[in-house]
Amino acid sequence: MSSGVIPTAASIAQTESHHVLPTYDSSMSTLPTTTASLVLEGGKIGGTFGCHVAKDNVTGKRYVLKPGASEESIKSEWQTSEILRRSGIPVPPSSIVENTLGIQHRGNTPKTLFIQEFVEGKTLGKTLTGYDAKD
Repeated sequence: MSSGVIPTAASIAQTESHHVLPTYDSSMSTLPTTTASLVLEGGKIGGTFGCHVAKDNVTGKRYVLKPGASEESIKSEWQTSEILRRSGIPVPPSSIVENTLGIQHRGNTPKTLFIQEFVEGKTLGKTLTGYDAKD
């Protein structure tokens, strides 16, 4: 890819001989592999699929949990996050975790969830406009 050209999804997803999309391998993750030690903190925090914040009872770390419309959408969310992270964009570590908390999406309970380290900060609206509806 030449500099100054915005890559297309197709150019990111392939090279001359093979796909370069990251392949998920749970053994490479330092995040929990199950939600068994996590406790949900309050209700949903937003997002298209209703994200939740959970705290690990063992480590005290907080995570964002996202259900998806399908297993494929959860995998795509992880791949996107990983592509951004590998491109040098500061994206928190993420993984795919077994859904033992029974978190639902539109009445269905997905087998897995997208999990990402929680980063305390401003909402996107406040970051972009300086205004937050909660203010």
